Amino acid sequence: MKKQQTLEMERVEQHFIRYLPDISYLYLDKNGRAYIGMGFHISSKSDYIRLPLKDKRTKKAVSNIDKATEFARIIRLPKGYAVNFYEPFGECYLSHNESIILLKNKIKQLTIEFKEQHAELNFAQLPAKVQLAVLDVAYDLTEQSIKHAYPDFYQAICIKNWPVAAQTCTRSGICKVRNNAVQALFKNLETPDKSVFETFKNYFHKAKY
Repeated sequence: MKKQQTLEMERVEQHFIRYLPDISYLYLDKNGRAYIGMGFHISSKSDYIRLPLKDKRTKKAVSNIDKATEFARIIRLPKGYAVNFYEPFGECYLSHNESIILLKNKIKQLTIEFKEQHAELNFAQLPAKVQLAVLDVAYDLTEQSIKHAYPDFYQAICIKNWPVAAQTCTRSGICKVRNNAVQALFKNLETPDKSVFETFKNYFHKAKY
């Protein structure tokens, strides 16, 4: 049995804190989806109401009614503008400390999902650097799973083909510095024998057809 790799949560947190901007107000992306903090997708009014928001002027907690009103106001704005376009329309904000708490919870949830829903990935047995790369690639997904959103990357991880994983981890819409940082995680990793690649390659080929 392969030994499980230890991925320090502090390292993961610092990775995202370094490469993700912390936007304290609600904004829309080019598809009209609402976000706040470190890329936290807010899919509904209920999601927004659950956030520990404060009033920009008073610095006091905001009522659920005011949260609901603000969400309805922001979600009706035109989509796809620069993030700072949406700031004047909001009266609530998410503090940095609360954003960090949400980040930690999201990382834990992503880790649990990989261990439970993607058994073929053997997430806990991947090198710690690869685990971090996988979490980064999956972090921004809202509707698709990593398996369907980035099939070439996912297959490369399954067969432990680190050079191909490095080539396929770059994503559009993600800043170059962050993409480069994820790509660098695959450097200097040992690659299994070619025979292992062929075995899994044949398996995935058959699974597709």
